[in-house]
Order: sequence, then C-alpha cells, then structure tokens
Amino acid sequence: MLILYKTSLENLEKRQRELALAEKLFDLPITMYIKLVKAQKELSDLSKIYQLLKEFSVSYSLIVPATYIVIGKHSIV
Repeated sequence: MLILYKTSLENLEKRQRELALAEKLFDLPITMYIKLVKAQKELSDLSKIYQLLKEFSVSYSLIVPATYIVIGKHSIV
C-alpha cells in the first residue's frame, strides 16, 4: 500500500513540476499546492513508521527464540 501511495505521489509531483515550468514560461506566479506538500509530509512520516516497524519485527524475531532457549536451560537445571 505504501508503494502505491508513493507511486501516486511521484506522479503528482511530476505533474506539479510540469505546471511550474509552464507558469514560469508565461511569467505567472508559481502555484503552491498545499495538499501536495501535506501528502509529501505524510508519506515521509509513514515511511519512517514503516521502517521502525520493520526494524522492530526483525529484532523481535531474533529475541523471542533466544528467550525461549534461556528459559529452557534454566528449567532443566
């Protein structure tokens, strides 16, 4: 889902650049697209959250088996 959102945002950014060039060509003021800026910020935040979740998942998968091994050794002794 994040990839789809990222692709869609890239297409919008490309279109915004094209419009900015056209505005510049005709000496018009460059339009700021507030919703596009907000979407870029949201994508950045979502990417950070996804990366943290991914790192947590990897760490958790490494810690849990080790915990069971330690518990198993103590219960035998």
